[in-house]
Amino acid sequence: MAIRVTWEDENQQVILNIYEGMWTLDDFYAAVQKSQQLFDSVDHKVNVIFDVRQSSTFPKGFMGAIGTLSKKPHPNTGVMVIVGGNAFMRAFYDVFTRVYAIQSARQPTYMSANYEEAHRIFARCAEPR
Repeated sequence: MAIRVTWEDENQQVILNIYEGMWTLDDFYAAVQKSQQLFDSVDHKVNVIFDVRQSSTFPKGFMGAIGTLSKKPHPNTGVMVIVGGNAFMRAFYDVFTRVYAIQSARQPTYMSANYEEAHRIFARCAEPR
């Protein structure tokens, strides 16, 4: 599988989705299923990092797939951050947030250059408002 899904560390606070090279919608759905299993294994909010630094491109139909899935996020889903998005990824992200504005507002996703910045976003989102 061209998408690896794992806990970031033994604290089980962050799920890593690491996209590498070319991947398919089948790879994506398998990664979603693995993420669901990890979410189900804990009883607290879990943040998610989508590491796309080594990803080549998106498969055909990807926007529809994430649009459908974003309608029903897992109850343990915390803050989501995309790490390493290039210009194409950022443009895709902008289009997605406009097309799926309701889902994006309900479960915002952030972009960052690296894991350190992603963790700063997690900390900032955890602060009381």
